[in-house]
Amino acid sequence: MRITTLLLFLLFVKGSSASIIFNNNCRKAYEKMMNLELIESKNILDIERKTNPQNILPNFINNYSHFLKILIEEDKTQYANFIEESDILLDKFLSEKSKSPYIYYCITDIYLKMAYINTLDESYFSAALKLKKARSYIIENNKAYPNFIPNKKALGLMNIALGSIPESYSWMMEMIGLRGSVNEGLRLLKDLSIAASTSAEYKWIFTESLLSYTFSYVNTSVNKNKDEFLESAYLSKKINATLMTSQLLLYSGASYLKYYGDNEGVINLLSHYKIKSTTQKMYFLDYLLGEALLYKIDVKSIFWLKKYLKDYKGQNYRKSTLQKIAWFYLVTGNLYNYKYYMSQVKISGAAFFESDKQAMKNAQENDIPNRYLLKSRILFDGGYYREAVRVFEINKPSYTLKTQKDFLEYNYRMGRIYDEWGKTTLAIQYYKKALDSGRDLPYYFAANSALHLAYIYEKNNQKAEAKNLYNLIFNLNFDEYKNSITRNAKAGLNRLE
Repeated sequence: MRITTLLLFLLFVKGSSASIIFNNNCRKAYEKMMNLELIESKNILDIERKTNPQNILPNFINNYSHFLKILIEEDKTQYANFIEESDILLDKFLSEKSKSPYIYYCITDIYLKMAYINTLDESYFSAALKLKKARSYIIENNKAYPNFIPNKKALGLMNIALGSIPESYSWMMEMIGLRGSVNEGLRLLKDLSIAASTSAEYKWIFTESLLSYTFSYVNTSVNKNKDEFLESAYLSKKINATLMTSQLLLYSGASYLKYYGDNEGVINLLSHYKIKSTTQKMYFLDYLLGEALLYKIDVKSIFWLKKYLKDYKGQNYRKSTLQKIAWFYLVTGNLYNYKYYMSQVKISGAAFFESDKQAMKNAQENDIPNRYLLKSRILFDGGYYREAVRVFEINKPSYTLKTQKDFLEYNYRMGRIYDEWGKTTLAIQYYKKALDSGRDLPYYFAANSALHLAYIYEKNNQKAEAKNLYNLIFNLNFDEYKNSITRNAKAGLNRLE
């Protein structure tokens, strides 16, 4: 009798301890979550908790859902709650004794999400320490389970983030011993995306992998040679069908099309998608559609940009949105509305992201931009290169440009247009003019000209010239877009090592 009682006790103890079970319920819940069907995901997790109360993976997926909701709704009041919730979850995973690649994988993921929230809260040192912890766990997991494909996600993202961190924060990373390689990060994310798109075993991580690889590729690549995998992925009928119901993949697809100057493709993609009424709305897609319509100077852009301002309760991209509305009115001849919306930039939203910082700076300067330069810039941003050049064929620079800054910006804009248009010789000429005339002025035009000249030299395997230009950027005095320009310069030096 005592033996029977003891056996039952041991079975109870074993059955009630935590465990990691990545079963069908967890896979479905994860896929629903990445589709932003957060209510459906939670319902599946509730079933899993009743069926397998010892399984702690539902807690991880629920934590991820919380993270996505915070990002989409930009609810700063939830930052502290998320960090506290994540600390409790970490304790559960750290105390787990079973052997599974998902333990350290989940721990790494939790630390990465906490680091990102710390960054949004401008707690950069805390973010760096969590990055270091995440890196140590994923490296350990990769040693123990080298064939566990999902490891490539964290390894890839961290390599890219650490390999392209802005110069102003590089001292912190050096101090705690963190470095990364952009090229290695891209390779890892591409491998993961291929595996997730071809293997049923890793289907659950497909949306995440494609989004991560696309976003990383378009933000770190120096050439416009189309990536074979991404090109085939977005042309695939299977993925296209998924795109129309997945807001994260719509964002990914729009980013890809925008990178290659297919503004009409962006408009078509974002004008026709359908989501369930219960799906978490990703308001940023309205912003992207409004932006794409602005790039062709279409009055419908005003509707979508205002819709974003009305529906989205967060503070990011509000200044940028108001500035874009103001731009439309300026280039279409309505100076009164331009001044009104620029005045709203000063009192609305936050200045955390580069585009919002730049909008705020422009609003505070009270300097009305040259409408012809602005129109050319807007058309260029949409990939309408011929039309962008035509602005100054119709309106001669000698008559339409008034200041030293105007002429500097004109050389820079022409360089960018001809570069993206594939007319490299002309691009180099204009970039050099902008660099020579603007290196001692407090604008970003010279620095970005140096960056794009360096890209050209790097593509042509002129490594010494490219390195000199990348290094020159750190010695130029400018504030506009400084983080992104210096981050890209650092990534360039990283690639040339």
